[in-house]
Amino acid sequence: MKKKIISMVLVLTMASNPFVGLAPFYVAMDKGFFKDCGLDFSMVDFDDSSASCSALLAGKVDLAYTTLDAAIIAESQYDEDMLDVTAIVDESAGADGILVKNDINSIADLKGKKVGVSINQTSHYLLMQALETAGLTDADVDLVNMTSSDAGVSFISGDLDAAVTWEPYLSNAVEQGVGKLIFSSKDAPVSILIKELLRSQWNRHNYWQKNNSRIRLLLTDIVV
Repeated sequence: MKKKIISMVLVLTMASNPFVGLAPFYVAMDKGFFKDCGLDFSMVDFDDSSASCSALLAGKVDLAYTTLDAAIIAESQYDEDMLDVTAIVDESAGADGILVKNDINSIADLKGKKVGVSINQTSHYLLMQALETAGLTDADVDLVNMTSSDAGVSFISGDLDAAVTWEPYLSNAVEQGVGKLIFSSKDAPVSILIKELLRSQWNRHNYWQKNNSRIRLLLTDIVV
């Protein structure tokens, strides 16, 4: 009688955001790379990095693809060794930026204008960097708190003078002629780093201890 061989498949869910930097993960899922490594991998979209981290902290997901600032905040809210940073996997080098109406010709022209931005997130930081180049602060503009995706949609709809958003909204707005890109993460190198946070509680069946090197290598190589 032949013995039945059972190979364990680990179910892994990652919190994500609607960001172009995630494209390699979708390709990896489509090509079966995760399945080949014994991972039943899936992604759940959240509006922004803080929401992804909240899901991670609440135990709703195993992994969060998030920005550096959100990662630091999340780690500070857990006891020692409860979270593990797997890697810095991406850098925004132009994928995040500030859209403005066509009659706005400089950062200085943003003074008093209505700007859609996710307050206390990396987009807010990017805006402050841009304003600083013109001797302004965020107190000099009319901030409208919303997610980066909502900011892009609202700008294209004509509800804002400016918006801090990401792709594909940057390209869509320019292509539709409703605005122009006046500043981006390309103008502020290393301002937006993407990290992967892993819950250390993801230790069921001791799988993480036995396979952490292989999984780290996979998650890092996916985006190279």
